[in-house]
This record gives sequence, structure tokens and C-alpha cells, in this order.
Amino acid sequence: MTRLSSRTIRRISTAVTVPALAAGAMVALTAAPAHATIKCGPTKEQTSPVVGHVLLKACIETDGYLRRAYIQMDYARTYGGTDWDKFIVHPRLERNDADKAKASCNWTSDMNRYTTLKKYCFTPWTNSNAMGGWTGDGSYTFNFNLDGLGDKHGSLGGSPKVN
Repeated sequence: MTRLSSRTIRRISTAVTVPALAAGAMVALTAAPAHATIKCGPTKEQTSPVVGHVLLKACIETDGYLRRAYIQMDYARTYGGTDWDKFIVHPRLERNDADKAKASCNWTSDMNRYTTLKKYCFTPWTNSNAMGGWTGDGSYTFNFNLDGLGDKHGSLGGSPKVN
């Protein structure tokens, strides 16, 4: 077994400790504030042909200079089976009605598989120090199974504005 001198031990200790401390400082400087704000627009109900209800709302979440929009869905139906040929949501993060970020989530399979469901579809986070006029908005595309009417579209009421 090799013995290390105290000078070698100090050098190794410094080589390990300084980067670890710097990494810890980096984490502390880049951590988001702990006071996120979430505001949501009105809930919209979409019924399905087989005693089912879909509740949707567009929301915005802010955390410091970070912002993202999302659509929240609560779904319940009485019977199982394939009710939907399509159910896709499209959240949008907007500033003064101009799109800043978009996303899309296809929930068709989950909605046909479960009788109750809660889902979220998020846009990517956007980092901006521009204040005021930020909202979450969205739309959805749906198609009932075997109704022969094709795709239909719905719009959600936007969230209240946030900084």
C-alpha cells in the first residue's frame, strides 16, 4: 500500500473540493424561484356520445422569467370501449396574442383505454424578461368513433394575463 504525503492529500482534496463547490454555486445561481404562479382560463366541456364528459382548460405557469402554457384535461365516462377516433390538444403560450411556444398531445389511446383520466400537455418553457401580456391558450381536435362526421375542432378560453 502506498502512503501519500500530506501535501499530496491537500492537492487531491483541493482538486476535488473546488469543482464541487463551484458546481454547488452554479446550482444555487440557476435554480428557479420557489414562487411559481399558475392561472387558468374557463373550463370547457366536451361531451362524448357514450355518456362521457371531457373538461378542458388552458393555463399559464410562470416561475421568475420562465413561462409555459398547458392544457389540463379531466375525463370520465360510464362505459369502456373505443369512443374516440381522435383526441388531440394543442396548447399555446402567447404574449399579446402572438404565439411564443406550441405543443401537441395525442390522448386518443388513453381516452379509449380508461374510464377516468387526468392529463396535462405542456409547451416548452420560454425564458424571457419581457413583462406583461403572457397567456396560455389552446385548441383541440376530436373525432367520435363511428359517427361518420370526421374531425371537429374546439377552442379554449385563454388564461388571464400574467407578467
